[in-house]
Amino acid sequence: MSQSILIEAFLIHLHKTASALKGLASRDEHPTSIPTDCLHGRMLFRSEGRVRIAGIFDCVCFFSQPFNIETVAKKLRHIGVITPGDDSPGMNAAIYGICKAASSNQMKVSGVKKGFHGLVHGELTPLTPEYAQKRIHMGGTFLKTSMLEIDDESTREKALKVMKENEIDALIAIGGIGTFEKLASYAQWCPIPIVGIPGTIDNDLEGTDFTIGFDTAVNTAVQNIDKIRDTAESHNRVFIVEVMGSDSGYLSIHSGLGVGADSILIPESKEDLSLLINKIAKYDSDEPFIVVVSEGDEIGLEPVAAKIKEVNPGIDLRVTKLGHVQRGGSPSARDRMLGIRLGVGAVKGLLRGKKNGMIGLKYNQHSWTTFDKIVKQRRVNEELEGLLKLFFDGSILEVVKEGILLSPSKLTFENNGVLNPGVYQDGDDIHIFYRAVEDGNFSTIGYAKMNGPTHVVERHNRPLIGRDFEYEKHGVEDARVVKIEETYYMTYTAYDGVNAMGALAISKDLKHWEKKGIITPPVNYKEYKYNLECCNQQLLNPKYHYYYYLFSDIGMMDNDRILVRDKDIVLFPRKIDGKFVMLHRLWPGIQIVKFDNWEDLTKDFWTAYLRDLTSHIVLDPLYGFEVNYVGAGCPPIETEDGWLIIYHGVCETTIGKTYHAAAALLDRHKPEQVIARLRQPLFSPTEKWELEGVVNYVVFPTGSAIFGKELYIFYGAADKHTAIARLNINDLLKELRKQI
Repeated sequence: MSQSILIEAFLIHLHKTASALKGLASRDEHPTSIPTDCLHGRMLFRSEGRVRIAGIFDCVCFFSQPFNIETVAKKLRHIGVITPGDDSPGMNAAIYGICKAASSNQMKVSGVKKGFHGLVHGELTPLTPEYAQKRIHMGGTFLKTSMLEIDDESTREKALKVMKENEIDALIAIGGIGTFEKLASYAQWCPIPIVGIPGTIDNDLEGTDFTIGFDTAVNTAVQNIDKIRDTAESHNRVFIVEVMGSDSGYLSIHSGLGVGADSILIPESKEDLSLLINKIAKYDSDEPFIVVVSEGDEIGLEPVAAKIKEVNPGIDLRVTKLGHVQRGGSPSARDRMLGIRLGVGAVKGLLRGKKNGMIGLKYNQHSWTTFDKIVKQRRVNEELEGLLKLFFDGSILEVVKEGILLSPSKLTFENNGVLNPGVYQDGDDIHIFYRAVEDGNFSTIGYAKMNGPTHVVERHNRPLIGRDFEYEKHGVEDARVVKIEETYYMTYTAYDGVNAMGALAISKDLKHWEKKGIITPPVNYKEYKYNLECCNQQLLNPKYHYYYYLFSDIGMMDNDRILVRDKDIVLFPRKIDGKFVMLHRLWPGIQIVKFDNWEDLTKDFWTAYLRDLTSHIVLDPLYGFEVNYVGAGCPPIETEDGWLIIYHGVCETTIGKTYHAAAALLDRHKPEQVIARLRQPLFSPTEKWELEGVVNYVVFPTGSAIFGKELYIFYGAADKHTAIARLNINDLLKELRKQI
């Protein structure tokens, strides 16, 4: 397949996913059809191929070079299969997949018995699909394994001689981290192509979402711990159960959460033991207590037991190691299917000229990773760490959702939505400038007043700020309000039906507002593209180009009157070093701009700014819950620890895009520097008013107020209501300080 064909396929795919952007409504905070595969700055294709387009997209698929499949196939007549290292349930299914795919391409398969020992001593046996098919239900590996090394010259030469004498054209190895460490070294000088398949219950390999045997091991652990819980229930005992997993916590987290454990200890966490001790100190023996410990946890099983007895000597404690029972048993249906898919994928990879790497599954599609990138073990990701905090009080944060504050009324100007409020606090009074949406998605700014954090005392029956100019003829939206010196500043999104731009209004009394016009870059997409290409491309997140191409694909670059979309305009509530400081959002990140006077924001100013955009980026998507893009939320709150910002992060899920509230700390004197950032959402859509509305699964923070130690966050809920959540601001800052 040529590069031109791949590029054409890319453009067709992009056009399909962007088609829903035509007629984009201003309420859409994001394109409605960005591919679910667009994660972490990479676009995954359904076709098989890998090509770097214009140096921008790393299109991750299955082969990297054009190839002639017939030429490659002629060189491949005989494949060897080996299972060195530790066994895992599902390996036999992978062998079945290899045999079936090889047979359909008129290739022989030989199984290497006893791992590297058999490769060195020539212990080979012919394999057929029928032979492997009858063993697919068996645990472990019917080829057996051994721990013989091949890291010295003598054994390497013997192994190569065996393969040459038996006319083996390629080798497929199924194993875990130890296997791939050996293969990485062996493949450097071995002329025979080698392809690896991830087979380990630890699920700790880079390059694949799941490894063969992991699902079965989790199920085995769950079944056994459930039985342990039965006896713990009978005696009101505390059980510490050690599961496998090596130096990764995947197995312990999945099995521990699956059985409803009371505590889980993993190698990646430094806080889990103190949390366990706090809980066990209060244990009163009325209920059973289950602790799941990973074998790779730095504390160790016996020291954990000793610590528990030390803080609560009266408990009835038992210790159990599940051990190698997790490696045995008939593989689960999921592991069998995974084995078959990877076995077939390995053969396809060889036919397409792949070698010295591993076939895996990423986002349920075949992926390829070279050996040198696999040898570092994969550790538990942020999402799973977040689950531990959620279920085991690892986080001191308690977010209370007070519920809906404002809802649409029968008044025409706000009959469709009341959301995304700008908030200004003056003592006990809170002024709310909310986005009021009428039928047809036309927006104005409504006004309400509160006394205290939850009590509405005034609400106007007509818009406070209307659509007065051509640049805002379709919407005046999502206000943020701050007071700097003696002037109130309102930044908002002006929407003319096509362009979404940041605009400014000022006031002396919060009642009468003077509009100052557009304040974001007055550049079209052609100009934006040119400026973007002037940036340091090594520092620029590829998604900046992705979003540009997404819009240009639907013709926005062809119209010079269509300006680059720039929303979520938020001012800092005071000048820093004598300058105004403002956050804004060019997809996918949050940028910062500093200036002396509003008149400085000319086209020349913005052109120079965009050509050095990487110097102005504050936050780009980082964690799973915000992988699509982020945007500024509430005006920054100055604290002794730094500027506290509450922002929103967006991720694609199987149910569509989901908006989360998030938090970070910026340096007080250099706010372009991020001090700390929560690794998990501050809060997410969970309530009915957040899950169902004009746009589902949305919490969109835009304003805040502080009463005592309580931080009240005002947010748009499902693009329909205005709602409030609260938490202790000191707890939030303490949690952020942990991330420093």
